[in-house]
Amino acid sequence: ARGQRGRPRRRGGGAEAAEAEAARECARLEERARQRQREARRAEAEAAKAAKDARRREAERRAAAVKAAAAEANRQMAKARDAAENPPAPVELGAEEVLSALEAAVEVGRGGFGVVHAVELPSLPGWGRVAVKRALSGVDAREVMAEVSNLRRCAHRDVLPLLGYCGAPRAACIVTALMRGGSLDDHLLLSPDARARLQKLGFKGTPGLSWSQRLSALCDAARALVHLHSNSILHRDVKTANILLDGALLPLHTAGGERRVYRAFLSDVGLAKERAGGSMTMATNATSNVYSTGFADPNFLDSNQHSAKTDAYGLGISLLMALTGGEPSRGLRSTHEDDVLDMVAGKEGAGGGLLHAARRAARWPQAATQELVKAVHGLVYERKSQRLPLPEALAAFEAALRFGGDDDGGADAGAAAAAAPVATDRPT
Repeated sequence: ARGQRGRPRRRGGGAEAAEAEAARECARLEERARQRQREARRAEAEAAKAAKDARRREAERRAAAVKAAAAEANRQMAKARDAAENPPAPVELGAEEVLSALEAAVEVGRGGFGVVHAVELPSLPGWGRVAVKRALSGVDAREVMAEVSNLRRCAHRDVLPLLGYCGAPRAACIVTALMRGGSLDDHLLLSPDARARLQKLGFKGTPGLSWSQRLSALCDAARALVHLHSNSILHRDVKTANILLDGALLPLHTAGGERRVYRAFLSDVGLAKERAGGSMTMATNATSNVYSTGFADPNFLDSNQHSAKTDAYGLGISLLMALTGGEPSRGLRSTHEDDVLDMVAGKEGAGGGLLHAARRAARWPQAATQELVKAVHGLVYERKSQRLPLPEALAAFEAALRFGGDDDGGADAGAAAAAAPVATDRPT
């Protein structure tokens, strides 16, 4: 009995088998858990890859859409430039088409004559969005037709091209190419409204403009004015808001190398008037004065007479604004008068305030600024009888653009005045 108690008891075969089965089941559960983990990780990896692929495809789709939109915008802007070079016959639009289109239009501008909308018109296929300037309530439809007539007579490569019009009183409007670059005024002031307008227009560049882009736009506007004046036509409202940019950067070859600039067009030419008998002045009825605060020649305000010189005055103020970034409606002319007069007189160390403002505004090269100040003086500050003729001012603009240095400033432009007769290559 004592021997039997000393020997270990042998476990039954059933218990051992149950234990083994339990171990195997535990192993199976652990393997299934590991398998689920592997499957979960694989599913996560596949989901991450699918999400990455979806993001890549969406990025590619957006990039393609942006590229296509840019290509279409460039095509339309090239078409607008061609329309300025080779004016098409304007399309007469029906009132119903205009009113229907304006229901979904985006307002991109407003002036004394009307409201400008960006919209597509079935009668102008291939143009995409165009600018429809609809006459304000109270404006006679005959005034719209007079503007159409003026635009047709004023056609020029630097004048905003006319595409269509509607003479019906309830939908009176004119249609021009849409300038996606906004106005020179938008870029010089860069107010919240200006930034919003550029966004509505679809401008994709950098707002603000380099000094060469500012000067190139003024050269285009000056050429348009010279054309109008050579045909005995006065613009009567020359200002930065009426100098529009097409929004496509184009190469401009100068002595300082290639620059990228925008083509500019003079707009609101429909307000222009033909000088009777080709005379150099034209009286304006006091009830229908056309001028903008800060850009109006004091001689006009005193005499109520427009002339080629009052047009040129507006261009001179536009140049002073482009140089300094100041606002004409806030005393721009008087602010820099002493600097301009002292610089033109050749006083030593003169023009410090203006030169500093020009560097701050757009890094204008000092030598180019000094030459252009002479043009500002001749267009704005000189006595009316001694004003600088506009073709000479244009030559000075072109010379400064050609020899004015790079867009960081600093190159010597001393030869600009002597080289004024040499025309600057134009953007194509």
